[in-house]
Amino acid sequence: MTEEKKISVAEAEADLRLWNEEAETYGHDVEKMRALFEKMLVKYEDVIEGFTKGLRLVQPYEKLLQKTEDYRENVKLLLFRLQVFYDNGCTNEGLIEYYMALEHIEVNREADFNDVRFTLGRMEGVSACEMNEIMEKLSEMEEIISKVEPKEKRWEELKPYLLWLTGKNANIALTILPLFFKIS
Repeated sequence: MTEEKKISVAEAEADLRLWNEEAETYGHDVEKMRALFEKMLVKYEDVIEGFTKGLRLVQPYEKLLQKTEDYRENVKLLLFRLQVFYDNGCTNEGLIEYYMALEHIEVNREADFNDVRFTLGRMEGVSACEMNEIMEKLSEMEEIISKVEPKEKRWEELKPYLLWLTGKNANIALTILPLFFKIS
């Protein structure tokens, strides 16, 4: 059994201060964000339970802007988890339960397209590129649903959007999914 690594409160506080400053200063620089991301992983992935869960995958073939945004969002998530760890006295006890409570999302089956757009607009961790795609798809779905055509015809037109939705994270999918009930 491996020995659990310990981090002092003072060390975590110093890392938070320094890394928040680096993230703020160099958030636009892909190489500096990559280096900061890797530095955080090396130091804390074996220390903080669930530290690397849900990180974005940065692909080598992505455009520079997308890579930068992915690293920035990963650093933001890791800083948040480090802050929670620090606030918890630099112990893992109770962290997973806290993360799970944060991820809980209420599904509003009565939501309309404007409600969904508003909710999605407030979600953190969604890139501008992905948000634009989502808003475009929502407009297309709204147009299909509002057509004066038989329900079966509209359903056939909506099926590709349901498939598209399966490629999104759970919070996004659960927010959009109730819109499919508007077809009735």
